Amino acid sequence: MMMPLWWKLKPPPLQTEAGCRPPATHMPRFLCGNWRFILLACTCLAGCQSHLSTTPSAYRASGYPVGISPAALKRIDRTAIDVKPSNDGAGQTGYQIVSGPYHIFTTIGNSTQQHLVALVLREEWRQFHRLLPSVHPLKPLRGYLFAHQRQWAVFTRQMMGKSARYYVEPGVNGYDRGAIFALYRTTIPVLLSVTAHEAWHQFSYVGLKDHLPAWMDEGLATQFETVCWRHGKPYFDSALNYPRWLALRAVCRRGEFIPLHIFLRISAGAALAAGPRMTEIYYAQVWSFMLFLTIHDGWHTINRALRSAHGGALTPALLAAGLSPSDLSHETARWNVIAGPLFFRRYFTRHPHHIFNEYRRFAGRVAAQWPPRIPASATSRGAT
Repeated sequence: MMMPLWWKLKPPPLQTEAGCRPPATHMPRFLCGNWRFILLACTCLAGCQSHLSTTPSAYRASGYPVGISPAALKRIDRTAIDVKPSNDGAGQTGYQIVSGPYHIFTTIGNSTQQHLVALVLREEWRQFHRLLPSVHPLKPLRGYLFAHQRQWAVFTRQMMGKSARYYVEPGVNGYDRGAIFALYRTTIPVLLSVTAHEAWHQFSYVGLKDHLPAWMDEGLATQFETVCWRHGKPYFDSALNYPRWLALRAVCRRGEFIPLHIFLRISAGAALAAGPRMTEIYYAQVWSFMLFLTIHDGWHTINRALRSAHGGALTPALLAAGLSPSDLSHETARWNVIAGPLFFRRYFTRHPHHIFNEYRRFAGRVAAQWPPRIPASATSRGAT
């Protein structure tokens, strides 16, 4: 009998603080320490903006998403944004884009693409602020967008030192380190999608006193991956995420759902360390699970959970459950094992297996056809 793929995802056993150490894997950065690493292979996100079509290849010859007409491109180019010459601190020159609280260094010289990035981040910040109006960053939110992989590699080696070898690997094109994210352009849609994904992690890091468990943090990040366009303005429709949908369809057909007791406890790094197929399964599941929760009660519970995390309300419960202050501040493997289930039971349901069965039925309906039969009003945010 073939073992299911998720057998590799068993969370690490609870240990004393002194015994908490990175697991024996070639990617130790994922599970211990306060460097959160988000891997997004280009192939996982290709086609993220394929709305208005049943295929992932609905792009104009120019590479711009189908929602942006030539007339819209002209309007976008005329939009006032703050761009000036700058450098990345590693000896590379480029431009600084200022959009709301974001200060983005980029080596991308194309003015239209600079405008697209600025508009996406401006709209995403508006959505973040609707979720948590009380979050006001004391410092600029910094990101680094490179036109080429070699430029990103130079910056990463300068920033990470000896740890850079874990980042500069085939298939890796984005990561965040605390309040900073860095990525390089492959295609324009992937550039915008990965930027939006990483911007959520950055917001979560700077805006919440309590860390979010991986299933919720990654799930929310995937809700911003699909950047759609209407009349030259960006908006997010979390249901129209074609690569996640493709992966979910495969999960449903093969019955590869990660069991709830493991799903709530593992980090994204555990899935990534288990290989590309498990990475697809994990991200398909966090995307569709968060989509299910947002539709299930219209963001009300998620908003309540985010407000609690912003205020640090979960900290006493986590300490009482056996975590140390070091676990809380460094987001260790022990932290996610305890925080993941606790967070879910406290804010979403005391009967997790019942709601997980509902989710699996929902996932089957979503995966049954493209685009999914979900009202746009339930999943679309922005560009009203």
